[in-house]
Amino acid sequence: MSQLYICTSCWCCSRCRSRCRRRSCRCLCCSFSLASTHKTYLEASVKGVQKWLRKGMKGIVVFAGNVSPIEVMCHLPALCEDNQVPYIYTPSREDLGAAMGVTRGVLCVFVREHEDYKELYNKALDDIKKVPKMY
Repeated sequence: MSQLYICTSCWCCSRCRSRCRRRSCRCLCCSFSLASTHKTYLEASVKGVQKWLRKGMKGIVVFAGNVSPIEVMCHLPALCEDNQVPYIYTPSREDLGAAMGVTRGVLCVFVREHEDYKELYNKALDDIKKVPKMY
């Protein structure tokens, strides 16, 4: 189980370059904010992420680590591995929601690649692949 820490103060592109030192965090947060402007490139619900995974869409999935009860989303990492979609965990669902720019906590987020933020997406994807797996 690999983890990525998302800072609550860096969900906005103009702020994250100066405040956040972690490049992967910066790239993911910027990807969230840019993907939210496009209609079908960001999904932030368990039901929507599951639907996109079953359809075979490619992207990055970010899971919150403090979900209770865990049975709500414990099947999604297996779906990600079956479809060869990279995924990563962040410790707090509140931080994940703040990275998206909403006030509520988010359990999981699916981000698809778009040409407007392709460079940030690829940097985040490379950083996710560098994180060692725990199994």
